[in-house]
Amino acid sequence: MRETRAWKSLVLAAAVLVVLGIRSWAQDDLRIPSVLVLDATDKNGALNLGGENVLTVRKGDLIVNSSHSSALFNANSQIQVLAGSILIAGGYNNLGEGTITPAPTTGAAPVPDPLTRIRYPEGGEVRSRQKLFVPDKRETTLKPGFYAGGINAFGKDAVLRLEPGMYVITDGDFFIGVGEFSGEDVTIIMSGQKPGKLAFANGARGKLVAPREGPLKDILLVSAGRAEGNNSDIGFNDAKVLLQGTIYAPRGRIGVFFNSRVVVGHVVGLNVIMNTGAAMDVTGLPVTDPGWEGVEIPPEPEL
Repeated sequence: MRETRAWKSLVLAAAVLVVLGIRSWAQDDLRIPSVLVLDATDKNGALNLGGENVLTVRKGDLIVNSSHSSALFNANSQIQVLAGSILIAGGYNNLGEGTITPAPTTGAAPVPDPLTRIRYPEGGEVRSRQKLFVPDKRETTLKPGFYAGGINAFGKDAVLRLEPGMYVITDGDFFIGVGEFSGEDVTIIMSGQKPGKLAFANGARGKLVAPREGPLKDILLVSAGRAEGNNSDIGFNDAKVLLQGTIYAPRGRIGVFFNSRVVVGHVVGLNVIMNTGAAMDVTGLPVTDPGWEGVEIPPEPEL
């Protein structure tokens, strides 16, 4: 079916709502922190860990821009930066059996968002005008393009493959709750007038790799959503995922919950929260770094 010019204008305009810009940080080889929590207000717990979580940063800095005295809130969790610093504009609160290493530097200068000038390619096919439901007991392959209303991929026996390219999800959630998923050289963008949530949940297990070249080099998951209520704009709940690239939610919340295991290159978000036995391993590596060789999808946690 031939799409109307008005429809194409609508979805393209929705994509542009993500971030306006003129270039890609990756193409210019700009350095970014491994974890950057952007909220520069007096936000209590802009980076918030509660309930026996583990946040590991293998290379690079962890930076929290909030000026609150408890900008970093840690309760009974482990935060460890192995080859870098922890820099906080405000202060931190470490409760119970929580550990933070190395000792954070407080009163640090906030770091501006280095990704605001990403150039998002125009064009692409319109794949769906309404919410797409992926069959729950077979393998499904999606093609890049525009998906209005969201995508629901659910079922422990389902397999989801993403072909290389840019996926723009407008005004709907992208729920990934399948037993296996994969995609190479992909970027997923949650956009629209009311951007939906990108959720990996219900035992989802798989690997996604960001583009290795081009204007979206290193950019894997992007959300234009705004942190509202207790919802996460990019969230992981009982998921085991390997994300070779950067996840980016400049106005939203990134959440890792309930026994999730996430390995990721870089994390940049307005707020970041972890709870209920979750673990996130931030490598600090660009997508093309040979250090990714041998990195596997995280296993189930030991009981």
